[in-house]
Amino acid sequence: MAKDIRVHAHSATAHLQTCMLHGDKKTAMCSGTLKRKGGNCVNKAVGPLQASMMPMCRIHRDQLKKAAWCRAPLPCGFDCSRICLWKPHGFPLCPDHHQHPMTCYLLKIPIEMRLRIYGYLLPDRPIPARYGNSRCLTSGGGLVYTALLRVNHQIHDEAVHLLYAASAFTIELGTNGLVMCNSFKKSPGGNHALQDYQMQLMLLEQQNKKRLMMARLEQDMMTNGGSSSSSNPPMINRQMPNTGPPIIPYTSGPVEPAWYPPLSMKYFNMIRSFIIEVVFPPPNEPNLPGRYARVSPEEEAKALESKLYDYCDHLHKLVGRFRLVHRPLARLQIILKLGKTEMKREEAMSAAQVLLRPFQRLRNIGKPEVPSILVKGSDDHEIELLNQPAWTSSTMDRNFHDYLNCWLSDLSSPEPFLTSPVFKAYWQLERLLSGIKKHHCDVKFIPFTRLLHTGRVAREADDLPSFKAVWDQVLDIWFDYVNDQRRFRSNVSLCIDAIDSTVNEDF
Repeated sequence: MAKDIRVHAHSATAHLQTCMLHGDKKTAMCSGTLKRKGGNCVNKAVGPLQASMMPMCRIHRDQLKKAAWCRAPLPCGFDCSRICLWKPHGFPLCPDHHQHPMTCYLLKIPIEMRLRIYGYLLPDRPIPARYGNSRCLTSGGGLVYTALLRVNHQIHDEAVHLLYAASAFTIELGTNGLVMCNSFKKSPGGNHALQDYQMQLMLLEQQNKKRLMMARLEQDMMTNGGSSSSSNPPMINRQMPNTGPPIIPYTSGPVEPAWYPPLSMKYFNMIRSFIIEVVFPPPNEPNLPGRYARVSPEEEAKALESKLYDYCDHLHKLVGRFRLVHRPLARLQIILKLGKTEMKREEAMSAAQVLLRPFQRLRNIGKPEVPSILVKGSDDHEIELLNQPAWTSSTMDRNFHDYLNCWLSDLSSPEPFLTSPVFKAYWQLERLLSGIKKHHCDVKFIPFTRLLHTGRVAREADDLPSFKAVWDQVLDIWFDYVNDQRRFRSNVSLCIDAIDSTVNEDF
């Protein structure tokens, strides 16, 4: 094993000149870079060499590259000492010893000092949802070096908790749904090209399977009785095997939906502090009526209401993900930004209550907060809804502050949340209607969209009678469709029997 041996300077020089392990003609080659074609120069270097600089030929003499000497130990007990290009943040190693394992002196110092060093290299400010709109992630204005987590397993295990457990992560709810850690922006209509291509492949595969089954059936009929006429007519009520995807039992799957974050579950479960920014309505949303669109106020109000409860669905999925984490959250901040300029104060408070209600399913949070509820005024100036003085507040303001106090008390309470029957039944209804639409599209199923929205309103209000009314209408539509299908199948069977009797009349 190589050992560090301290010898006199002239002894080391003599050893480097006589030891066969240190002889290398590559040190006399030019280290310059070709400007036109790229790559390294193949000319020989000319002397005299500049001190602490890489050797160059006459053409690349103007390229100054700082030199270093390889520190890889050799069996003779000395370092390699071959000249190589100096690089920061690492041991100088020549190309032959680039993969040679070297001692990491960072791991030699105490763990307390290493954690202090990690703190200077990792973010110490909240991680924004979109990096493009963020400032520097460190308080001192420096850069962050998250690549530190990829050095080795020990450094990763020591520093990963400083990044995830000690930092607050921002999740934004806006046009593209829930966004976290600069997750990729989706197009408003989704990836239709990819979806259409995959759907065409599935349909083509199903058609090929059906053709293969029909060919096998005809071949079996020709083999068994195709040469001689049979007195028995062919079977009319034969059923083709199901070549589509397997039917998933309705009872499978969780009742409560959960959001899938862009991080792996291992790292997401480490995070204990979140900042939730809700931007409603989303700016430049194509599904909502524009300012200059010719729509009635009633239609615009319905569109905003539908979008508001779409936001509630996203928030329920986010809360469902939080509830799957075994450790309680240490801090949760909710920031609401209501951007509709025509929204009145009472409308803003009502919308804020609807957006805050999904979080009441969380419990045992160390520090829940609603630091800001911003409403955009007619002059595009944001007005803080919570900064109303106590002596000028109305009954509506006092009721809203009472609701906030109750909301904070629920989130801090250690008592478990009891899921209401309406909440559980709604997600079952959504899965049922989604499965029906995927199986078959029919004109009779168009009211399902309206009924599902009415069910969402009943879910947020915990209104069981209204949800029962929605459920009764769903049952009426479904059984009406089933009865029509039965009548249609009966008529088709009669037509098949009539045609079959005509074709096989002479047999």
